[in-house]
Amino acid sequence: PMELLSILERKDLHFINIGTSLPKNVNEYARTKYEFIKKARETYPELRLSNLIAEQFYGPHDVTFLSFIINEIKKKVADLPLNDGEQERNFVCYEDVINAICALIDSPVEGDFPIGTGETHKSKEIVKLIAKELKNTTTQLDFGKLEYREKEVMKSVADTRKLEALGWSAKYNFTQGLSKTLE
Repeated sequence: PMELLSILERKDLHFINIGTSLPKNVNEYARTKYEFIKKARETYPELRLSNLIAEQFYGPHDVTFLSFIINEIKKKVADLPLNDGEQERNFVCYEDVINAICALIDSPVEGDFPIGTGETHKSKEIVKLIAKELKNTTTQLDFGKLEYREKEVMKSVADTRKLEALGWSAKYNFTQGLSKTLE
């Protein structure tokens, strides 16, 4: 990625990175996301660079937490071991992320832009909703069987005012986005 930035620096382009809202000390994924944007800004200070600080994004055919849960429930596994599910997450549909990128491309601004819907849902309630929507009453949702990961974030929600100032707003609330994902 840094080589790509060296080429972009010589062009009049706007590089848009999709970062994470996770704190950098949660895991290697989050750490590398933070380190990349930090190094990019230090190495290429003239580069027009924006960083979408993404909450949990999802959509049809993805490979995220939601897709794992959907696939397991669709398969009607006998037992689905989960943690307590008390984490509050702000989910944002892929289509809304794409629309945010378009808003940034068309804008003269740059910087960090939190992206989400601004609403949170407990993981436990989401899992139960998915099971209900998929009409699966056989899978045992075993909440509390797994421990929370080390440094688990218990609540994460985006303040989207910076994106809203550019004319962006989430098109899908969680229920609408989940319905689209389950189609």
